[in-house]
Amino acid sequence: MGRRLIPSSAVGNDSESMPPEPPQWTTAQAHTLANVLSLSPFLFQALATMRDTGLLAAVLASRRRGLDLEEAAEVSGLSPYGVQILVDMGRSVGLFRPSDDGRLLGTPFAHFLINHRGIDVQFGLSQKFAWGGLSDMTEALRTRSPEGLKSFGDWTTLYPHLSELPDDAREAWFDWDHHYSDSAFAGALEIVLAGEPRVLLDIGGNTGRFARQYLARHPQGSVVLQDLPQQLEVADRELAPGHAGRYLLHACDVLDPGQPFFSGADCAWMSQFVCCFSEEQLVPLLRRTAAALPPGAPIYVLDTFWDRQTEPSAEFSLHAASLYFAVFASGDGKMYAASDLLRWGEEAGLQVTGDHAIGAYHTLLVFQAG
Repeated sequence: MGRRLIPSSAVGNDSESMPPEPPQWTTAQAHTLANVLSLSPFLFQALATMRDTGLLAAVLASRRRGLDLEEAAEVSGLSPYGVQILVDMGRSVGLFRPSDDGRLLGTPFAHFLINHRGIDVQFGLSQKFAWGGLSDMTEALRTRSPEGLKSFGDWTTLYPHLSELPDDAREAWFDWDHHYSDSAFAGALEIVLAGEPRVLLDIGGNTGRFARQYLARHPQGSVVLQDLPQQLEVADRELAPGHAGRYLLHACDVLDPGQPFFSGADCAWMSQFVCCFSEEQLVPLLRRTAAALPPGAPIYVLDTFWDRQTEPSAEFSLHAASLYFAVFASGDGKMYAASDLLRWGEEAGLQVTGDHAIGAYHTLLVFQAG
């Protein structure tokens, strides 16, 4: 399903594009929220323990019967004392609902923490990847450098070192990254394939997940993955078994003007890529992409833009992801508004030829190289 195009000059003047008013709380609600936030590390770790030990899953599996304290202790491997103080904390935020006989019964809050895939991958990212480095956020924001990476190693950026992360942190990071991109690929591919490209340039190809779907759907097509050498090694391992001979690997640090972009593709594809860079870097990046393509070639930009979300929870998650980019990824990326990309595309000399809603959260912007 497509959206109508809104010229970048009109953004902010159209009343329909104005952001919603922030939530309004009563004094009591504001006090409660502030109190919960002030102790949120304790709450988060309590939730992590209830997830990791299987306590929450067991309560939900018991349905209307519920669990008593002894059963909960047995299934979780915790002491009855430990279960009790976790339950007390959980009840105070609505994780468990009361029952006449004191048994533990789950609530929708517990259900989402266990059964909602998006929340599950976000929780994993926070617990297994980000927890140790978030305390360096102030310094990261002061210096525009990913200070949180010190929790893993003496690294200046994350992406060349993804393969060096501890197993649990690496798994959590890829689960989070792939969850959002994978859900949008099928819808976006319909639009890309309608242009009948012969060679697609996948800029920031990562582990080759989009390339694999593209090659499977387009038997006559080929793809060039352009990324850092470390990422291309992973992509090569993933693609070689089923697609040997149909892809090329082009190592390139897109921020280094001495490293040329691949030239000879019919179109360019960027999925969850622009968010890795600063505002100052994106216009030159778009210009370099256009210069590597034939005149009139399409440039597809797929991302989860925060100003295109219909759910407040989705917008909140994207603003939290901006803090991930600041503290861990590069120190200067963020989740942008679609209006930002439309404006920067215009500055780069590109025309907008498509603006499509993809699934629940993604937008596919199509630019045309001059």
